[in-house]
Amino acid sequence: MKKRALTLLLALAMCLSLCTPVMAEEVTPERTIVYTTTAEERDAIFEAEVEKALAALSNGSAREVRYQYKSENLTDKYKIKTVGGFAGNQVQNGYRFPTGGGFYFSDVGGPTVQGSVNLGLPKPFDTVSFTVTLGTRSTVSGLVVNVPNTTDYFKLYVEKEVEARPYKVYKRLPGNGNAWEFDRYGVVYVTVGVVAYAKKV
Repeated sequence: MKKRALTLLLALAMCLSLCTPVMAEEVTPERTIVYTTTAEERDAIFEAEVEKALAALSNGSAREVRYQYKSENLTDKYKIKTVGGFAGNQVQNGYRFPTGGGFYFSDVGGPTVQGSVNLGLPKPFDTVSFTVTLGTRSTVSGLVVNVPNTTDYFKLYVEKEVEARPYKVYKRLPGNGNAWEFDRYGVVYVTVGVVAYAKKV
């Protein structure tokens, strides 16, 4: 009798284990790296843009006093901001991929998104704004961004990480004996990285 009861108990336990409900898990979208920049690359872009800005100041109209200009990098004020949005060339309700696959992404053109960052500088230079483009969904070729499943509808979403690098500009009249004086602040915006992924809608 004990043996029969034990057999029934084991059978019941096996049945319950087979009937245990399994909760569906939300699939995390695969984040595709479009590109990233190194600190050295960002330094080179920054220096080139500052040189261009100083050259533009030096090449003022002939009627203006020709000041000499120099810059001071405010490395302790660098700030990074991430902005994002849907890429262009997409229908409002998104796309479903019943056989799998994904989007083609082109990081050219597309809608724009604005970001702002507080640099901790004296007003009115404390908060600055910038605008970036979000690229487009291509129907021909581009970077492949896979969708996480074949049942839901998705749209191509893009995030751009931007570094704001402020600097000071000083000016003086020509001649080594003249003192440098503060003229203005400048900011260079450098892209740190871009990622794209399929966002459920």
